[in-house]
Amino acid sequence: MRYSSSPFFIIFILFVAGTNIVKAQSHKDSLYAWHDKITGTENSELYNGPVYHNYEKTEKNHHRYWYKNTFSSGTVIFNGQLYTNVLLKYDIFEDELIIAQNEINSRLEIKSQKENISHFTIDNRKFVNIKGFSKNNEPIKGFYEENYTGKGISLYTKHFKKKRTVINNNQLLIEYDSGVTFLVNIEEQYSTIKSYKDLIKILPERKDDINSFYSSNSNFEKSDKIKFMKNLVLYLVNSSQTPTN
Repeated sequence: MRYSSSPFFIIFILFVAGTNIVKAQSHKDSLYAWHDKITGTENSELYNGPVYHNYEKTEKNHHRYWYKNTFSSGTVIFNGQLYTNVLLKYDIFEDELIIAQNEINSRLEIKSQKENISHFTIDNRKFVNIKGFSKNNEPIKGFYEENYTGKGISLYTKHFKKKRTVINNNQLLIEYDSGVTFLVNIEEQYSTIKSYKDLIKILPERKDDINSFYSSNSNFEKSDKIKFMKNLVLYLVNSSQTPTN
């Protein structure tokens, strides 16, 4: 077949060729999008931990997990990379973060590589992975809830659970009782405390301020100890003698 060499014909050929190139690139982009959708974050290093199993029979609301024993959507910083909309469950008893990976017909639970997690958020609460030593040279490690961070003082809560067995209707069950301790970082020195009295030992110069706050909020300490300690730290921060942000 003989092809025309007129300018109009050449322009037409270039137009068709250009259109095909655009279509090919568009197809390539679609393939990348399809690949990302198929692989997704669930095939990332975040999900490379061992499979997690828990077959315990527990009384209702006496489980080993943070707040509830079901998964919640949260975020994780893993090896410096932010992962969002991750299904999380925090095993307080073992101090392990459990991640759910959705399979076709089931949900696989994975124990995260804790050493690679800097922090995570779940139920709008932030937990940080702290590694260090107290001013008494005692090791400080694990996940702590971040309550307040400032220039001269920061407050964290360590959640823990104690395990015990009970018999109910001739059935052996396991129950977990919750508890908390606190970690303060004052001028880059960690100290573990259990109450406002321990804070007085660390900040003896603030004894009058701490006792004054306690006198006005003693009932509050019993009903919500975490909030009490957070408000106490904020009270000290907002006074002139403690460094502020």
